[in-house]
Amino acid sequence: AAAARAAAALALAAAALDIFCGQTVTGSTSGAPDRIGNAAPDHIYDFCTSARGTHTFNSCGSGFDTWIRVWTQDLSRELHGCDDCGACGTQTILIGTLDAGCYKLVIDGYSHSSGSYTVQITCPS
Repeated sequence: AAAARAAAALALAAAALDIFCGQTVTGSTSGAPDRIGNAAPDHIYDFCTSARGTHTFNSCGSGFDTWIRVWTQDLSRELHGCDDCGACGTQTILIGTLDAGCYKLVIDGYSHSSGSYTVQITCPS
């Protein structure tokens, strides 16, 4: 069942937007489909990094209870995920070590939460 859900999410994520180190992305998950993770609507971004090391995904300033996740490019395995990590209440600051390569960044919500988000990506230099 998990493999089938990941395959379906990957098919839906084929049109994922690209994001890059140093970029801040904004949007809203309200009305979006739930493709992977919690039952909340989510957005999936393609994310590539050229440096191995600590990467930070900061959703402070978002308008809902965010749950940030980093998955393998094929959505077969969640590498990092966190809800309420960091010092901004129910928004998440996800910090994790990644190898150089491409991944999927999932902006999800706790339970069924959705709304406007701002996520800043910081990569090692």
